Amino acid sequence: MKKYFTLIASVIIMICMGGVYAWSIFVEPLKKGYGLNTAQTQIIFGLTIMMFTWAMIIAGRMEKRYNNRIIVLIGMSLFVSGYIIASFSKGSFPLILLGIGILSGIGIGFNYLSAIVSPVKWFPNREGFITGLTVAGFGSGAILLSNIVETLLKNGMDVLDIFRTIGLIYGLAIMLSLFFLYSPNTGENEEFSKISIRDLIKGKYLWSLFLGMFAGTFAGLIVVGNLKPIGLYAGVSRTRTTIAISLLALGNMSGRILWGYISDRLNGEISINSALSFICFYYGFITSK
Repeated sequence: MKKYFTLIASVIIMICMGGVYAWSIFVEPLKKGYGLNTAQTQIIFGLTIMMFTWAMIIAGRMEKRYNNRIIVLIGMSLFVSGYIIASFSKGSFPLILLGIGILSGIGIGFNYLSAIVSPVKWFPNREGFITGLTVAGFGSGAILLSNIVETLLKNGMDVLDIFRTIGLIYGLAIMLSLFFLYSPNTGENEEFSKISIRDLIKGKYLWSLFLGMFAGTFAGLIVVGNLKPIGLYAGVSRTRTTIAISLLALGNMSGRILWGYISDRLNGEISINSALSFICFYYGFITSK
């Protein structure tokens, strides 16, 4: 049962962390209520993503030495502290940048790494599907948070108070989840332990993957961080822009599960090429109209 508890706890943690993809829901109230401009709101989001990615490298090194519960505890503390600082910022851009951009960004990275690594160790023969299922929680987090925030805003709650609510409730959920993260007694993968960091950096595979991920996520995150403002600028209603955020997150979530499953049945190279071919076909189709 431990492996299933670990999987469920990891998905819950991912759902909490995936709320970062709903950032565009905060852009309008921050601009109208506290005078932030578009550039400032996107700097906050961009820094969050940057700290998130770099923090995973640090967490990955720590994961070799410490229990995943310790890493999640650190991540949870930073995440909650960041949102609490932002909630008491009185709209100060530097404080929101510090709280959400830096502290919560690092916290997300720590939690993300642990939530991925923990269940995969229990299901070594289904790595693609389990990874996809776990990170689907990250994709679905935007659905949950965007609808919660939209409801709270409609009921008159200030955006800074919402930050505090998110920090406290999500912090509690992560705290409860970490008690159900278990690590199996497995040895290090010998095949990968023989690869040094220097050889990895010199190899073409790392940089090919890096460039591919950079190009894809760079384009996608620009849309994620601005989806609601883009919709409002185009004259779309607030309700429909919130629905659009949820639909984007739904596609994000479904794709993670689907391609993870396909990767287990075929292989990584075929899965990546198939996904890219599908994207090219889709964009070619819609732009031809």
